[in-house]
Amino acid sequence: MHPPLFVYGTLMLGIQSRIAGYLHENSRFLGEATVPGLLYDLGRYPGLWYEPKSERLVYGHLLELIQPDETLLALDRYEGIGTAESEVTEYRRELVKAQINGQEVDCWCYVLTHIGDHFREISSGDYRQYLEGNSEHWGFIGRV
Repeated sequence: MHPPLFVYGTLMLGIQSRIAGYLHENSRFLGEATVPGLLYDLGRYPGLWYEPKSERLVYGHLLELIQPDETLLALDRYEGIGTAESEVTEYRRELVKAQINGQEVDCWCYVLTHIGDHFREISSGDYRQYLEGNSEHWGFIGRV
């Protein structure tokens, strides 16, 4: 059995874009979940810095993928993850621990490979809340 996917930003349910639509058509919503770490505004979209021991939480959705290999390949392309070992990317896909309904679950998540000095922390850890008044992010979502 394949691990589920934790999404915390532009791929969450309720966000209208082509890639989010593709993901939602190819997955089943398991519920609201959290991952320990910090959420950052990267300018037009968010990024998660995973810290397994952190008391800070990032809020998102846990999804069971219907066709995991195909869907993860499409999401890897969307997140800019290449196939070359030496390629430096903004994100990497890794297994993290999420909490859902009081249980810990291993799941895939797209996490930041580094924290830039210009990244602004989203202190609430909740992208949906942050997105409400952020026109730069809405503009990006409308294009993907």
